[in-house]
Amino acid sequence: MTTREKVDQLENRLNVTELKVNTFGQQFQVYPWLKGRLFYKMITGNETLQKRDLKLYWKQITSIFYGILNVFRRYDIWAFSTSLERRPIEGKQFDKLFDYVGNESGYKTLVIETRIFHYHPYRSIASRYAISRSFFLLFEEIYGRLFLRNTRVNDEALLKAINSNVFEGIDHRTLLRKYLAQYRLMKFWLKILPNPKLVMLSVSYTNFGYIKAFKERGIKVAEVQHGIITKNHHAYNYAKGFTSDQFPDYLLTIGKKEKAVFDLANKFPVREVIPVGSYIIDHYATFKINSGYRKKPLVLFTLQDGQIGDKFIEFILGFKASDHEHFDILVQPRRNSKENYLKRYAELDSIEFSNQDFYSTVVKADLHCTVYSTTAIESLSLGIPNILVNIDDQSVEQLGPVLGGNQYTKVAQSHANFLEALDLLKNSDPERVKLSNEDNIMVNYKVNITQFLKEVI
Repeated sequence: MTTREKVDQLENRLNVTELKVNTFGQQFQVYPWLKGRLFYKMITGNETLQKRDLKLYWKQITSIFYGILNVFRRYDIWAFSTSLERRPIEGKQFDKLFDYVGNESGYKTLVIETRIFHYHPYRSIASRYAISRSFFLLFEEIYGRLFLRNTRVNDEALLKAINSNVFEGIDHRTLLRKYLAQYRLMKFWLKILPNPKLVMLSVSYTNFGYIKAFKERGIKVAEVQHGIITKNHHAYNYAKGFTSDQFPDYLLTIGKKEKAVFDLANKFPVREVIPVGSYIIDHYATFKINSGYRKKPLVLFTLQDGQIGDKFIEFILGFKASDHEHFDILVQPRRNSKENYLKRYAELDSIEFSNQDFYSTVVKADLHCTVYSTTAIESLSLGIPNILVNIDDQSVEQLGPVLGGNQYTKVAQSHANFLEALDLLKNSDPERVKLSNEDNIMVNYKVNITQFLKEVI
């Protein structure tokens, strides 16, 4: 059963729209708050990537003064992002979603950055104005623990029925506190701070409370696509209709195909889906593709997180010695370093890991390999063909709707399949590979994003 089918089954079987919290003089629909973690746990076996512990709280405390003097200025745009979106460009750490908007569009922009996985000194970032999101998060954490400890939903039986869809359920109490604290504290800040004309988010489905507060204030909200959006992405598919007060007004996608995800069968309550392209892809598409002097093709293996990532590591380590005569391996980590993986997989010591970001690395490779990362879509627009390792059928489920039928993307179920695909793709023409992906990633990002900003601000 695909994720889309699981979503439809759960939402049609249970009256999920009626699960609510009554507080602050109004009702909040709660199921969207639970849905992301519920289906994430179904797919990965874990509720979240980052555990809430003392180490995490210390990281937030130590970063609270990051750019703090920028908080009280007046801005056209607030952009909520994460340090994971930064890439080195021209000597600076560039936020690939928002720094063009903030630096060159003519609209003064504050980048509000979640700084958990990567830490870049303030002097090293390209953003003209940035602060740590810890400025907001710490107050929300304190408020939630002091005043929202006893928050209850209106229907405990319905909550239990929803939670029963995954083993041991999910921590719904933390989610109730999180989103109610987001809402309550952002309502407070909007009375004190100069209000922006537009809020942009890299992820909407972890910011429901903020979105509701912004929209009640009359501030427009736009989500900027940060990863894959298909009919099988649980966060963007709803079988039941919810009120739009917790969802973005606009969804800015990298390509045209995403618009088909939001057909009449999908009740996701966004006002408009607008393809704009990708700054980072336009930037690196001008780079020289792999040099062509190598005796063997270089394959870049882009890792995933969670249990799928572990299985992918095991796939890479499963190649026989004779297989390595056909290609060279380079591994692109995501959140974890090579040292972290070595604690569990000592055999990785002999395998080379990239010490640069994905974009700088993939343009030097001959082929790209992953399970279902967004990098599979991006690599094609950079002229690099794909081999997808179909672990737990996730390559087909997640990327099939987007890359199914693309002649420069092959699916491998085994090491033998991988070698067959390698032989077929290793001499692909980069320009033809780029052309094959035009529906997935639009060109002329700068023109497209500027036009959108002019229309909404």
